[in-house]
Amino acid sequence: MGTPISRSTGWRRLATDALKPWRFKYWLFPRAPDFAAKAGPILDLYAGLWQGHSLGPKDHLLSAEEKTSLQARLRCPSSLPPAPGRPAYIENEYARGGARH
Repeated sequence: MGTPISRSTGWRRLATDALKPWRFKYWLFPRAPDFAAKAGPILDLYAGLWQGHSLGPKDHLLSAEEKTSLQARLRCPSSLPPAPGRPAYIENEYARGGARH
């Protein structure tokens, strides 16, 4: 485990990254019957819990996903671009358009 970084250093590093998920709001329509069981641990983290215990003031979460190829997705219906005072709304439903390497 490395040396802890400050909050400002963390945000400065995130600001240089191409992915900025906090700028988007996804419309979630979970349809899988086991969605709650699979998403439970993640939803708990959003609520500030881990394995039933509250996260402390020194606990921090960092989430990243890396894909080996770009997945083309056709949104159904189209997403809405950002507007003054609100982020972009990204539709969760899509049709697969294949992988682009």
